[in-house]
Amino acid sequence: YGVPSPDGRWYAFVSDHGGRPEVFVRSLVGDDAELQVSLDGGSEPMWSADGRELFFRGETPSGARLLAARLALGADPRVLSRAELFDVQT
Repeated sequence: YGVPSPDGRWYAFVSDHGGRPEVFVRSLVGDDAELQVSLDGGSEPMWSADGRELFFRGETPSGARLLAARLALGADPRVLSRAELFDVQT
C-alpha cells in the first residue's frame, strides 16, 4: 500500500519489517532516502494537498487517533513535528 506525494517525488507506505506496522516515506527519485514517520505504530497514510504534511492513523493509550507529521523532504528527509489531531473510530 503506497501513496505517492502530490509532486510524485515521494511515496508513503506502511511496513512491519521492524515488528509492527509503521508509516515510512521513501524517495522515488535519486537516492533511496527513507524516513520513518510514525513512532508507535501507524497505518493508512494520506498526503496533504501541498505535500508538506502526512496524515496517518496511529494507536495511542487512549485508542486510535489521526496524527499529522510535518515533513522536510529533500536530500536529508526529516520529520519537523508530529501532532495528534483527534480520535477516530476503529
